[in-house]
Amino acid sequence: MRRTYKHTLLMKMVFLIMAIWMLLILILLFSLLNQMEAIFGTNIIEGSGRAIVLLLKGTRLHIKNAFYSPKSNRNLLSFNDIRLNGYHIKTNNEGDIEYLYITQIELDIKRVLEKLLAFSYGLYYTYSNSIEMHVIIS
Repeated sequence: MRRTYKHTLLMKMVFLIMAIWMLLILILLFSLLNQMEAIFGTNIIEGSGRAIVLLLKGTRLHIKNAFYSPKSNRNLLSFNDIRLNGYHIKTNNEGDIEYLYITQIELDIKRVLEKLLAFSYGLYYTYSNSIEMHVIIS
């Protein structure tokens, strides 16, 4: 009888841990959706085209298929756009803080060009300026 009681108690604990884990995932997703609402709102993308983006420490990214969204106060960069510019991506932890490094290899020497701080939900952020845009508005 004790074995059954322990087994039932263990099952209840596992269920409780799974429920808490799922609740945390939902909270994280809702938080992410609220942060991203400015980008993925209804009819927010008004055009597309080429853009040159200048990151905080001077790294230039030439993006062939950028979306134009004047209502958004944030921009998203894909890892693919970074890689297509010849840069490499690496994550690194400094203490308990996670960073995304944008690196470049020249003459067999790897240099860190940009160091982007991580949000707790997996996105990284930096500041950027748009230098040049060629947009077709739809």
